[in-house]
Amino acid sequence: MAAQRDTGIIRFNAGEALEPWRRVKLNGANVKEVVYADAGEEAIGITQKRTSEDDAVPVKLLANAQGTFKVEASAATTAGGQLYGAADGKVSMTESGAAIFRGLEAASGTGSIIEGVALGGASGGGSALSFDWQESVADELDFTSAEPAAPSVGDRYINTNTGVGSETGQAVTADHIYEADEDGTWIDTTPNEGAALAVEDDNVVKIFNGSAWAAFATYLADESVTLAKLEDLTQGSIISGQGSDRPGELAAKTDKQILVGDGTDVNSVAVSGDIELANTGAVSVAVEAVASDVGRGVPFVIEFRPNAAGTFAYTVPAGKKLRVLSILPCFKTAGNGANADDEVTLKNDTDAITDTKELNGVNDGVIFNFASIDDGYLEVVATETLNVLANENAGNGCDCIIPVVCCWVTP
Repeated sequence: MAAQRDTGIIRFNAGEALEPWRRVKLNGANVKEVVYADAGEEAIGITQKRTSEDDAVPVKLLANAQGTFKVEASAATTAGGQLYGAADGKVSMTESGAAIFRGLEAASGTGSIIEGVALGGASGGGSALSFDWQESVADELDFTSAEPAAPSVGDRYINTNTGVGSETGQAVTADHIYEADEDGTWIDTTPNEGAALAVEDDNVVKIFNGSAWAAFATYLADESVTLAKLEDLTQGSIISGQGSDRPGELAAKTDKQILVGDGTDVNSVAVSGDIELANTGAVSVAVEAVASDVGRGVPFVIEFRPNAAGTFAYTVPAGKKLRVLSILPCFKTAGNGANADDEVTLKNDTDAITDTKELNGVNDGVIFNFASIDDGYLEVVATETLNVLANENAGNGCDCIIPVVCCWVTP
């Protein structure tokens, strides 16, 4: 059956005679036995006493034990220097693999026992953030006013105030960890800087920064979280603030849609109206676009090309209203107007907008104009038509181009 041991010191079987304060590693596939870790080899911890082969040896784990470490040097070192693995479980300042400790005092030579702080290097294990992970606590309580009255053995809390416990009268210190013992007293643990644990009642991880417990999020340095640390995000999505001010995933890849704020939220919406947006970023304005704030849209030309007797019509779209601004010079495109019945007229559904222009004598390639426009009939409403009415008595007699300048106005 699997076991979990929530202490930083674990007993292993000694695979050889071991001196105290030496680095050890697991003995191959035998995970219950340890031997010396040599230079550059990964170690799991530091021996705590002299042990004969096959006897039990206590090992302070590099990964999660609290506090500093006693280690034996293989040569002289300087205070503050980085320490690396050396032969027979010792340490030295000779680089070999990753640095394991930083010496807090100098070693005079081989055999010197010095104090070091673990750096969490590859040869020394440790968490990526070099925290000393502790067993979780149930809550943070002020023991001077709210000490638990009948705790179960193993109940753990962070005390928030210095004084005496309101139930037991035991002296308590702010920020210390208190664990209930069998006899009803509290085991007082002073946290070291970098100690980390979960506060179960608040569902939060806290880190002791040397003077106070801080939430893990506030413990991280600004700009220290890389993109690689984020959980997967659907391609084409972005992170946005959502309900309850929590971050969430917003799909932003829908074809030809844009992100628009509504004063409360941001949404991916389709462009509608008189503008069309391509997924290349190009924007085009519809022919029927209306600039409603000024009452008129951008002027444009409707070009009529009569080439036989009949009505040539442009139907105004629903919801729109057309205004004729002017008629540009017109152009005879083929044949010669040879009869009085060769003529063109611009009109709406019921009324003539221009006089009738006779094309008799207007030859191929000649430019001509309408003599007048009746300003009483310049506007054409939705679903009605702007027309050129053509009469023709001779072949190609009314063939021409009639460019009419118009704009859209507010209906």
